[in-house]
Amino acid sequence: MLNFFYKDINQLLRGGLVVAAILFGGEWLKNASLIYLNVDFSLLYNVLFYSFLAIWVFVLLRSCAKVFFLLSTKKENNVLSVGINRNAKYPCRDEKDALLVRISSLYSITSVGNGESKKYPNFINCIEECNLSEPDAVEGIKLALSASYDINTSGGLTRFIADLLDEENYSKQRNDDYKKPLSHLYQLAEKTGANLKPVSEINNLTAAFNLQRAALLMRSGVTCGFLSIEEWDSLKDDVVRLMEQEFPSIDQFIHDYMLAVYLFHMDGSFSAFMILERLYGLAIFQEHNYLSWNTAMLNNPSL
Repeated sequence: MLNFFYKDINQLLRGGLVVAAILFGGEWLKNASLIYLNVDFSLLYNVLFYSFLAIWVFVLLRSCAKVFFLLSTKKENNVLSVGINRNAKYPCRDEKDALLVRISSLYSITSVGNGESKKYPNFINCIEECNLSEPDAVEGIKLALSASYDINTSGGLTRFIADLLDEENYSKQRNDDYKKPLSHLYQLAEKTGANLKPVSEINNLTAAFNLQRAALLMRSGVTCGFLSIEEWDSLKDDVVRLMEQEFPSIDQFIHDYMLAVYLFHMDGSFSAFMILERLYGLAIFQEHNYLSWNTAMLNNPSL
């Protein structure tokens, strides 16, 4: 877990040295300037000292917040049954629907998706992302689209999804290029109980990340009324085609997606929380064999 805190530790040590240097060196310079130059730099000294001290305290508090979120991120936060909708307005009608719902639910199962939002959980077995009869839940999805992607209209959503499905943005790399992050990711997967192993020597990170996000945004679009079910059907054919074209198996997709999530969040302020909750969610899915659920199982889950 120390991998998540190397940057914080470095910043705290360097910041502490700067604060100490200003505290002791600045005090000496302030007194010397007053004696030899008859100039009082007390105000400048105080401004510098308290400014750097405030920055150091901010970094310290941010690090403490990371520790708190790390300790509070647990497997039991991700509850499969909470995400089941037994009165779906848009149930899965075929295996293409089922595939998009399953891959988008790699986010929906997270503690943010449903474990800590039991009042308005994100669903994992139907096209709509939340309870359509709850205006606050639907509004929450709209706010998330606006805040995270600057999507506020149907046109904005379809253009964003089109960019995600642009094959020219996809590129394959060798896993050897990511030895260090993969090693850490596998350690985290083992800790969380997720079964994450390489299926190929080649990965397709951009395709995995973009296709999962496209599926999730499509569900959000249907939920908010930004996307009709006819538009969903048209887009889902493209997503499924690209899934089959870019990934030989769902296991390869999962591997590459989790590596993409790791790289995307690793340098963030809450990297440990964002990465671990996805891995815990994957572990829950694997325990229930969710990633193999077909249309009938999604529409009538035995939970």
